[in-house]
Amino acid sequence: MIRTGAAYLASIRDARHVLCGGARVSDVTRAPGFAPMIAARARVHDLAQEAATAPLLTQIRAGEPCTVAAALPYAQADWWAKRRAAEVVLDALGGLPLRLGDETSGEFWALLDAAPALDALDPRFGAGVAAKVEAAAREDLFEVTAAAEPAGGAPLHAVRESDAGVVVRGAKVATAAAVANRVLVRPAPGEAGALAPEAALGFLCDLAAPGLTIHCAPAAAGGTGLALDEIDCILHFDDVLIPWENLLFYRQPEAARLLGATRHRYSAFPFLVRLLRQADLLLGAVLRALRQAGREADQGVQDSLVALAAYRTGIEAHLSAAVALAERSPGGLMMPAQAMLYAGRMAALEGLGPAMSRARLLCGGALALPEAGAEDEDRARLMGFARELINSAQAGHRLSYFGLAQGAPQAQRAALYGNFDFEGPLDLVRRAAGLGAIAAPAGAAPPAGALAPRATRWFSMELGCGAGCGPPTDKSERTQDGCREG
Repeated sequence: MIRTGAAYLASIRDARHVLCGGARVSDVTRAPGFAPMIAARARVHDLAQEAATAPLLTQIRAGEPCTVAAALPYAQADWWAKRRAAEVVLDALGGLPLRLGDETSGEFWALLDAAPALDALDPRFGAGVAAKVEAAAREDLFEVTAAAEPAGGAPLHAVRESDAGVVVRGAKVATAAAVANRVLVRPAPGEAGALAPEAALGFLCDLAAPGLTIHCAPAAAGGTGLALDEIDCILHFDDVLIPWENLLFYRQPEAARLLGATRHRYSAFPFLVRLLRQADLLLGAVLRALRQAGREADQGVQDSLVALAAYRTGIEAHLSAAVALAERSPGGLMMPAQAMLYAGRMAALEGLGPAMSRARLLCGGALALPEAGAEDEDRARLMGFARELINSAQAGHRLSYFGLAQGAPQAQRAALYGNFDFEGPLDLVRRAAGLGAIAAPAGAAPPAGALAPRATRWFSMELGCGAGCGPPTDKSERTQDGCREG
C-alpha cells in the first residue's frame, strides 16, 4: 500500500498524548510548530502518487506496490534506485529534512540479517522477524527509532508480564515521534554490555498507545524553506502494554548487543545522502555569494572553493563506491560495502565543522548583518538562507544532530574498525617483505555483528559485478547497473 499525504495526516489525528512545553496538543496536524515536518512528510507521500515522480519513488514487489525507500534491497540496482529516489525527494522538498523514515527502514533490514541469531536465543521472537520486516515495507508508515535514554530519565525496563504481552516503564529519546506512526525501540548500543535482563528488550510501539506520553519541543519555523528539522521528543512509557507479537527480543542482552552493532548496516546510507545534500547547500550558497560580490576569480577564494568541492566529492565517492562494491548480507540482502560506507560517514562528519567554518568565512561579514532595508533583495534573501544554513541556532543544532545521530564518534570508529579488512594490507606486507604470520592480539576482535574479513584486495579479481552475482549470461538478466537480480 502506498499512502497519500491526506492519509498520513489522518493517521496522526489519533489518541496520541503529546505535550509541547507542558501544554497538551490535541491535534498535531494543526500545531504551527509541527507544520514544517508534517508538510514535508505528507509531501513525500504525495510525490509517490504523482505521475512525474511515482516511477522513481515506487515499484512492485511480490505483486504489491511499495516505496523504493522501504523496499528490501536485493541487488545493486536497488541501491542506485534508493539513491535516486532520495535525491528526488530532497529536490522536491527544497530544504534539508533530517528524518523522513527511510533511516528506520534500514534498521528493519538489519533485523532480518539478525533473525537466525535472535531465533537461536529465543525462538518465540526470531521466527517472526521476517514477517515484521516485510510488513514494514508494505505498510508505508512513518516509523522512527528510539534508542538513547534522556539524561536523568528512568531507564526503560519491563515491569511485568501478562498473557497479552509485556508492560514497560521508562523513557527514551525519539526525534519526530510526535508526528510519526510507530517507533522501533531498542537499547542504546553502549548500554548493551551492562543491561539487566528486564532492560534488554526491543519492540515496536504505536505512538498512540495508552500510557505513552510524548514530550516535545517543535523546531522553529524558518522563512527560507530550509527549516525541516525533525522534532526533538522524549517518550515516557508509563506501564505501556507491548503485545507479544510486537516484541523483537526480550530479556536477551546478547540480542541487544548484536543489534546495536549492526543497526547502521543500511541506515548509514540515507544518512550519508543527507550529509551530501548539506555539502551541496554549503557550496551552492557560498558560490552564489561570491559571484554576487565578484570575488570568485580571486586565487585564495578558489583555493577555499576547491577545499569545499573536495569535501563534497569525497562524500559522493564513498556513496558511489559503497554501492559499486556492495556485499551480500548474512540475511541474503545486498548491503553497501560496509568499510566504504562507515569510512565515508566518518570523513563526512569530521569534515563538516571545518566546511561550515570555511563557508562562513567565504560569505564574510554579511552573515552577521540584518537584511532588512537592503537594496538588493536577491542578495538579502541569499544571506538569510546562508545565515540559516551556517550561522544560526538551527545550523548549530544540525551540526550536533549529524555528529551524534548515529552514535558517538568512538562508536562510529568502532564500526569501521569492525568492518574494515585489516588482513588485506597485513598480508600484503607479509608477502612483500617475506615475513611470517602474526596473530591478532587479544581484545582486538571485531564487535558482535561485524562481518568476517574478506581478502578483497580492495576490488574484485573476478568477472561480473563484484557483488557475488557472477558474470551475467544473458542480457535479459541484467539490471540497469549490470547486476543480476537476486
